[in-house]
This record gives sequence, structure tokens and C-alpha cells, in this order.
Amino acid sequence: MSDLQHNLADLSPERRRLLDLLLRQKAQSDPAQILSLPRASGTNTFPLSFAQQRLWFIDQLQPGISAYNIAVGMRLHGPLDVATLNRALNQLVERHETLRTTFVLQENQPVQAIAPQLTIPLPLVDLSAQPAAKREAAALGAVAETADQPFDLERGPLFRATLFRLADDRHMVLLTMHHIIADGWSTGVLLREIAALYRSNIAGQPQALPALAIQYADFAQWQRRWLAPGSPRLASQIDYWRTQLADVSKLLLPTDHPRTAEQKMTSARENHMLQRELTAALHSLSQREGATLFQTLLTAFQVLLARYTGQSDIAVGSGIANRNRAE
Repeated sequence: MSDLQHNLADLSPERRRLLDLLLRQKAQSDPAQILSLPRASGTNTFPLSFAQQRLWFIDQLQPGISAYNIAVGMRLHGPLDVATLNRALNQLVERHETLRTTFVLQENQPVQAIAPQLTIPLPLVDLSAQPAAKREAAALGAVAETADQPFDLERGPLFRATLFRLADDRHMVLLTMHHIIADGWSTGVLLREIAALYRSNIAGQPQALPALAIQYADFAQWQRRWLAPGSPRLASQIDYWRTQLADVSKLLLPTDHPRTAEQKMTSARENHMLQRELTAALHSLSQREGATLFQTLLTAFQVLLARYTGQSDIAVGSGIANRNRAE
């Protein structure tokens, strides 16, 4: 009997089942079958991706909340041509169909509806008359209030821009969008493209951005075909996650106040600056253990949760780019 056969024989039934599942997944993930994403045509309505369907469902349960708003801002220093910036924003909307998308019911099923054209205004909030000492705080408060305004997935638009003027040569641009049309990775793309479009417009040059080979609706159609109901590939994916999450226990985290009966989706963020020496030590530890800094910090967070709860098996969710295709 070979070493490999010995190793397989020593596997527990649970590990053998997981190995079989992984091998089936590998056999079903033939990249040659998904190299091409054909462009959808002849209609302006398309199926939702699985990620969009989750967010749509949550919105049906709790309509009118801003928990899934994504807001990103830019500080602009120097002379600003507001009309040119507005033009760049609308060129961006013209370029990306998802920024022109709303979500409606069609035959009792949600679909994404893409508007052929959409003009986004750029309202100006002028704070330059505020006392200089209070201007920054006023701007941040106005930004937070604007970013917290909820979206209507059916009526749209699900993308908006607001310009805040602190002085003639100091501005803040806030872009707010619903998570159903964008994610954290998208915001970086949008900011880079707005800057490129603005520079091209100021210079009087044609757009330098390459044409998009596909739009998000194309991906949604492809994903629905690739993971079609009843397909072995979809069944394999579901089996995998059922196995991974089968024994996940609820985190018994003690709180200083009783939890409310209704989840209000309110949150806050606490920033803490680590000292240079501690940061260097964390980097050194990560390198020694062959881990990333994120993995090291996540481990520390898990240890902290274990100390508070007394639990040893804790599931923590992490935001990921979820980009496994070049398109």
C-alpha cells in the first residue's frame, strides 16, 4: 500500500467526506466552460445575482433602512470646476449600467431594470459662511446626515453625489450608493475613474478609459446559468457551506445593557492608533508564522472573544473582495 493510500485510510469519516466534496468541486469547476460571458441584449431587465438577491430580500424585510448604504468621500484642494465634475459623474453613470439600475418585480420575481439614460444632479451644500473653527465639524455632520438617507430600490436612483464647499479652494465630494449596486472594491474603481474623467474633461481630451467588455448584468446572467437550479455545481456549493456551518454556535457575548427585542441596525466605529513599536512587532510575528497581518489581528480578535465568552469555536465573518474573475 502506498503512502498516499495509508494517509487516506487514516482519515476520519468526516475528513474523508470533506475530501470527497472538495474533489467533486474541483472536477466541476472547469474554467473552459466559463471563459466567455456573452453580452445580454434585447431587454433592459435582467436576473439578480445571488448577492443582489440577498440584499433585495433584506430590503423587503426592513425597507427604508440605511444599513446597506455605501458612502465614500473625496477631499478636493485647489480650484474646482463644478460643472466639469458634474459632467464626469454623469459620464461615469453612462459608463456603468449598475449605476442606472433599479429593482422591480416582474412576474412576481425581482429583476434588475437598467435605465437607458440617467442624469445625476450634483447638489452643492455651501458651508463656507460657517465660522472657520466650526466648518470642519459642520461638514462632517452634513456628510453623515446625507450618507444616512435611505434608498428606494424600486424607484431609485441608487447612486447619488453631493458636493460640500468649505472654501473657494476646499471641497468635499460624497458619493453614496446602495450595496445592491456596488461594494467596497467598486468605490475604488469609481473614484479612480471620476478623477480620470475630470482630468480629461478639464484638458479637453477624449476619455482615456478603456471600454468595458461586460456589465454587471452580464455577470448576473452568467452566474445564474453557471449555478442553475438543480445543477451538480450548485448542489456542491450548498453542501460545502452546510458542512462548514453545521455546528456553528451562537456567540454568547456579554453586553453592558440588555439587547433590544428589535434589531435597529444602528452601529458605530471606534478608531484606535497602534504605536509604531507594536505595529512592527505584529509584522515580525506575522512573518515568522507565515501569516498576513490581517490573519494575526484576526487571531487576536478571536482570542479576545474567547476570553469574553468562554467559547472555543467562534465564527467571525470578514469582508472579502469576492473577485475571482478578471472581468
